[in-house]
Amino acid sequence: MAARQITQHVCDACVIKGVDTEAVTKLTIAGYEWDLCGEHGQRFAEPLLAALGEPLSVASGQEQPAVEREPERPLGGWAQLDMDDREAADFCDYCTRIRDRRTGLEGDRVLDPYTQAAYAQYRRDVKKFEGICQAEREHLKDWAENRDLDPEATATHVEFRGWLRAEFPDKADEYGGRHKDAQLMLNLTADRNRAMSESSERWGKERERKQRDEWLRRAMRSLPKPKTESELIREWAAENGFEVNKRGPIPAKVREAYQVAKRDETQERKAESK
Repeated sequence: MAARQITQHVCDACVIKGVDTEAVTKLTIAGYEWDLCGEHGQRFAEPLLAALGEPLSVASGQEQPAVEREPERPLGGWAQLDMDDREAADFCDYCTRIRDRRTGLEGDRVLDPYTQAAYAQYRRDVKKFEGICQAEREHLKDWAENRDLDPEATATHVEFRGWLRAEFPDKADEYGGRHKDAQLMLNLTADRNRAMSESSERWGKERERKQRDEWLRRAMRSLPKPKTESELIREWAAENGFEVNKRGPIPAKVREAYQVAKRDETQERKAESK
């Protein structure tokens, strides 16, 4: 979903003091224009009212002409496809409250939400605070509620980490270490589960192979053992009146008679089959 076009004007007087405050009015004098917040607008309006009085249009009850503002500038095209309405609002809030952290820049620079550098810094902080430990999440929530801040805002988490690093560096290291340890444990657990799964699969295949081999051995043992030629000759000799010992060599004449009988039997079957 394409991002909603969001433009946020900052009070020029607050910027001089190093604070970003949303502008709600515009002061125009002799072609010069200043965006002002409610407090500075009232502050600059008082001396003008004291010196000049109310404008004639206000005194006569006429409606003042609308002040033409610069056309709204949408967020850069590099962010249009990646940001929904909620992320765009969070990003603009981030650029209002967080400073540009790029090295080599002079002074305290405000983030420009229309630049790719601002969006890249924002995404790095979003990624950094994904999957934080429960203890830090609860601490952040209490800290934000005491300051009337949104604990789900990325800028709030950045400010909380900065405050924690300045006031309680050991606690900041503990939270960071817990996050790293938790991620390490997740990686180790995933590796262990994968190794156990592969080992279990290999063991299951080996067990199936052994069971199959055992079944084949038992099936082979249950089959009747084929008789040897000597056993067949002794059975035939006993049925046909030849005397042959149960053990020892078989006389040659008995073997010849057995072979002749088998050959005749084979010839008779061939003749019957024709």
